[in-house]
Amino acid sequence: MKKYNFLVALMIILGLGSCKQEYDYLSLRDAIATDAITVDNAVYYERIPFVTTSQSAGGNIEIVLKLAESSTATIKEITRVNASSTNRAINATSVQTTTGLYNTAAIAGNGKSVSFKTTIAEYLKKKSLTTLQATTTGPYDLQFYFLVTLDNGQTIIPLETRVRLLP
Repeated sequence: MKKYNFLVALMIILGLGSCKQEYDYLSLRDAIATDAITVDNAVYYERIPFVTTSQSAGGNIEIVLKLAESSTATIKEITRVNASSTNRAINATSVQTTTGLYNTAAIAGNGKSVSFKTTIAEYLKKKSLTTLQATTTGPYDLQFYFLVTLDNGQTIIPLETRVRLLP
């Protein structure tokens, strides 16, 4: 009887070990969009891309968005831009509205990339601020969201991009 139990247990173990797991939409794989847009000039990533600027050097801000080379589409334009005047105060749905936006003028794309440019002075003016808000818990970051339209009509909201202010 022990021999029989051992053989059954061995067959079950071998049978289960030979099964191959097929991934489906519930698996733990990363979901990467076919038309992924990244920040090409990101200086570093925390969980989101960061670019930097210096107030003492003029406060110029440039964020270069780039479409994956494997994509068959091209970037038509940045349709809308939103920015927060309070650190981490907006989310991706903020660029789906038509009011309260940082920029509503379309910024034309150039093939697989598009560049958004602004300055700290323009940011302060558009957000009705006189100075950037100080924080005691860490650096103050300017937060931007973009609504990008591709040449095929598809719209994409990339990860938020933050601009870290350097001295």
